[in-house]
Amino acid sequence: MADALAIRGGTPVRAEPWPLWPRSDERTAAAVTEVLTSTRWALSGPSDGRVAFERRFARDFADFNEVAHCTPVTSGTAALTIALQALGVGSGDEVIVPGLTWVACASAVLHLGARPVLADVDSATLTLDPAHAAEAITGRTRAIMAVHLANSVADLDAFTELSARTGIPFIEDCAQAHGARWRHRRVGGYGRAGCFSMQQSKLLTAGEGGAVVIFSIPEEAARAAVSDPTVMIGSALGVFAYVAGHAVFARYLGFPFIPGAGELAVICGARRTSTAGSAPRS
Repeated sequence: MADALAIRGGTPVRAEPWPLWPRSDERTAAAVTEVLTSTRWALSGPSDGRVAFERRFARDFADFNEVAHCTPVTSGTAALTIALQALGVGSGDEVIVPGLTWVACASAVLHLGARPVLADVDSATLTLDPAHAAEAITGRTRAIMAVHLANSVADLDAFTELSARTGIPFIEDCAQAHGARWRHRRVGGYGRAGCFSMQQSKLLTAGEGGAVVIFSIPEEAARAAVSDPTVMIGSALGVFAYVAGHAVFARYLGFPFIPGAGELAVICGARRTSTAGSAPRS
C-alpha cells in the first residue's frame, strides 16, 4: 500500500510530530522577566535608565529590513491604517487592494472612510496584478496596496514604475513576507511604507503586534522636521513618535491614532529579530 493515502493505511509523509509554534527559549523568558522587574511596562511608564524594548525592537527591525525608520504598532491592521492615513487617505477616496488577501487590507481602508477597490491577482504569484491595478485607477484613487501573500512577492518593479508614472503612491503589506527580498533589497523598502504583522501565525511573531517601516524620508520632509519647531506638538503622530523616539518619522507619516506597542508586546519580536535569518529571495 505504498501508493495509498495515509488515511487509508498508506505511509505518512511525516512520522514525527510537527514543531510547536510559536517558539521561545530562555532568552525570551529572561526578557519578559526584565520587563516585569522594571518600572516600565508601557511606553508611558517611567524609565529606569535602560533602553526600552520598544526602541530596541524599532532599531533592530529597521536594521534587519535595511531601512531607515521603524515604528512598532499594535497590529498589522494598525500598520496599514497608519500608513494609509499618512498618505492622506480619507472619506471619498479609493484604495486599490488585491481581490485575494486578508480582510484587514480592505477594513483598514474602510476604517478611514475610504472605499477599497478590488483588483485581480496574478495567477502565477497570487499577488496584485500591476496591469489590473492600473485599469482600476480613477480620479479618486489615493493609494495602491501591494500585498506579498504567503511570502510571494508582488512585482515591485512594475508597481514602482506605475507609481512614478501616475503619481499614486503604493504601500507594501509585508505581513506574510518577513525577510523576503526583491532584487537587492528587502520587501517593505520599495513602497512609501512597509507594513508588518507579528500576529501568532506570522514568520516573525510576538503573539500580536506590528510595525511600519520606511526606507528613507524625502529630503524636503526631513528639512521641515528639523526646521519646524512645532513638529513635536503640531501633530498627534509627533506626540506618538516622541514617545517612540522617532521625530523625523513622525513628520513624514502623519497621525497613528492607534497606540504603539508596549514593552511586553515587543520583547518577543525583539528576541526573534535578533536571531532571524533571511527568507527566500524572490
